Amino acid sequence: MNDMNFSTEVRAYLKSLTVLFVEDEADVREQSRQFLSRLVGVLITAENGSEGLAAYREQKPDIIVTDIQMPVMDGLAMLQEIRSVDTWVPVIMLTAFEATDYLKRSINLGVSGYVIKPIEIAKFIESLLKCARSLLVEKKMLAAETQQKIEAQNAREVSEAAMELRIAEEVRKNREKDILLLQQDKLASIGHLAAGVAHEINNPIAFITSNLGTLQKYVTLEQRYRHALEDALKTHCPGEEIKKLEELHRQLDLPFIQVDIPVLISESQEGAERVKRIVLDLKDFARTDEDQMKETDLNHCVMSTINIVRNEIRYVAELELQLNEIPTIVCNAQQINQVIANLLVNAAHAIEGRGMITVRTSTEPGQVIMTVTDTGCGIPAEIRNRIFDPFFTTKEVGKGTGLGLSISYDIIRKHGGVITVESEPGVGTTFMVRLPIKEKAEV
Repeated sequence: MNDMNFSTEVRAYLKSLTVLFVEDEADVREQSRQFLSRLVGVLITAENGSEGLAAYREQKPDIIVTDIQMPVMDGLAMLQEIRSVDTWVPVIMLTAFEATDYLKRSINLGVSGYVIKPIEIAKFIESLLKCARSLLVEKKMLAAETQQKIEAQNAREVSEAAMELRIAEEVRKNREKDILLLQQDKLASIGHLAAGVAHEINNPIAFITSNLGTLQKYVTLEQRYRHALEDALKTHCPGEEIKKLEELHRQLDLPFIQVDIPVLISESQEGAERVKRIVLDLKDFARTDEDQMKETDLNHCVMSTINIVRNEIRYVAELELQLNEIPTIVCNAQQINQVIANLLVNAAHAIEGRGMITVRTSTEPGQVIMTVTDTGCGIPAEIRNRIFDPFFTTKEVGKGTGLGLSISYDIIRKHGGVITVESEPGVGTTFMVRLPIKEKAEV
């Protein structure tokens, strides 16, 4: 089936689905109902997360669209309850720039896409069609699996056990491909969101930085005037008045204030500059040019990614960087950033109490090497050869998808590289990534 026919089939399939729309703003709910009712089979609406959860339990919708911030129960709390019993239902999150603090939690809960408010209908429909496509692919996969099982049963000359193994392998491969497509869609949504966030933050940060610089100049001028005024008072003011002024000066702790004001301004300027760097790193980490291969400094990828995941690390481990001088590599920087993020977050999750994470870069003939070492709990030998398998995880239900290392393995392999692991239970784990130097790969 060609892409056009499949797109038509997806639109027709969307009209057979039940969609739950949870939104506390009545005008947004009504506007969305008017066009959604023409696109989907059954539309259910709810005014808050509590109503949405009740509707989900009663009618089991195929797709959920929900706002984040709502009274009674917000969208993330509702999704947390749903994910405890259903990890597959696609969810589209409505959000605004001021709601981006919830972005990390929504990603961990398996959100399929994001629609920025105020809602752009074209982008909303595009997100719905992506979810419908995913469900249709899953349906076709299950149908194919069933058909293959029937054929295996009827084929006397083929071993039933061997055929079932082949079917399971095909289903696994197809499901992995579909999950990777969803992951790419999610990263694209994050990239669009990051670009919007950067635009919203950069403007106020620019005038904050400018104002701080001007304020620093004003303070310098004020201090010059104050010193001249104090000299004049000492010359022309009676002694008793001078003593009163000196006592007030001491009571108000003005000497400390005069010293502290420039320090506060300097620290504020440093903080504003750091916010600018983090925003730039966020844009670099989540940019949407997934297909772009170009010369990249791996050390830069490490530093920008650390800025994004620093909060995952800072409370559990000290971070040691041993970034040596290395040549550039031809790669998809966004995908390599994703690999680095997965390895750093996994290292942080492996540490109990407080430990150490070390990132080192080096070079060997024809390749650059990056290692991520943690002093965590280690990986038992009996499961070490399974950690790169899709959906394999040792984390609790809802805490991990089992896709991070699988996707990382696939990204490095497509770049012509290798990722390996060495681990000792109770001591720690080292992941080593080897990437070729200036060898363009098809990714």
